[in-house]
Amino acid sequence: MSMLTGYADFESILIKTAEQEGWEFRDGDEAVGADAVFNYQTYGPALLRVAELELADRGITVSGFPYQDRGDVTTVEDLGLVYTSCHDALMGVEVSFIEESASEKTLAYKRMIYRLALSIAVLKSLPRIDGSIDLSLLSAIAFDDVPRPENA
Repeated sequence: MSMLTGYADFESILIKTAEQEGWEFRDGDEAVGADAVFNYQTYGPALLRVAELELADRGITVSGFPYQDRGDVTTVEDLGLVYTSCHDALMGVEVSFIEESASEKTLAYKRMIYRLALSIAVLKSLPRIDGSIDLSLLSAIAFDDVPRPENA
């Protein structure tokens, strides 16, 4: 039985949640599909980064592990997230999850619960445009020092 703690699990759970909740998304004037919202190279990194910032602002730790910056890879051990610079990514960065061993399954589940709950809370807190959740603030909040790639 799968542990349901990988990025694909996170993505599919949130896509299903968006469908069930009837959420629609926009980035300014452009409609955005749920599959793009939760993708590891589009809005997923920003969504998870804002969730991390929320935890940090509240002084909440999940795992007790520190933040590490190793050049082009930034790992936030607390939620088990790894950000990697990526030219092809919408915001110049992609996100992945640290894979815990089977012996760390409690931590893996705990991290996934936080990732899901906080991502949903972040989405619900964003402004709406004509009933659609506006994603345009995510990159500014999450990666204010990472410019959004220009479209050619």
